[in-house]
Amino acid sequence: MSLASHSKLALREGAEIPEKYRAACMLAMSLQQELSGLGKTPETLTDAEIENYIRTNLGGGRMSLWPANPEPPQSLPSLVKRWVERDKWWLSTMLLLTVLVATCWMSAFSSSDTLSLYWGLVCATAGVYFAVVVGRTRRSRLFFAGCGGLVGIVVALMVYVSYFIY
Repeated sequence: MSLASHSKLALREGAEIPEKYRAACMLAMSLQQELSGLGKTPETLTDAEIENYIRTNLGGGRMSLWPANPEPPQSLPSLVKRWVERDKWWLSTMLLLTVLVATCWMSAFSSSDTLSLYWGLVCATAGVYFAVVVGRTRRSRLFFAGCGGLVGIVVALMVYVSYFIY
C-alpha cells in the first residue's frame, strides 16, 4: 500500500499539502516565482528587503484557496453511475435480500414454516437499507447491517418459538 501511494504521489506535481498550510505554501511559491522573475532569490535577500519588495510591488491583498473555475454541476446519470460503482457490493446485497424477501413472502402463504425466515429476512433487509442510507463509512454500514441481522435473527427465533407456544 505504501509503495502504491508513493508511486501515485510521484506522478503528481508534489506531495499533497494539508489544508491549513496550503495558503502559506502557495504564498511562498508565488513569492519565489515573483522574485525569480527579477533575477533575485529569496535566500539571498534580507527580511527587510523582502518586506520592502512585498510592500512596494505586490500591494498585499487576499488569496483564495477555492479554484477560480469551480467544477460544473454533474448530471444525474453520472452521479448515479458513480454511486453504483462506489457501492456495488452494498447494492448487490440489497438486491439479493429483496429477492429473498419476495421469495419467502410468496412461500409464506403456502407454508407457515417459512414465516419465521420471512420476518427475519425483512428485519435484516431493513438493516441493510438503513445502513446504506445512513452509514457513510464501511465500518458504520457494517455496524448497522449487523444490528439489522441480529434483530432479524431474534425476530425469526421469536416467531419460530411462538409456533410451539400457541
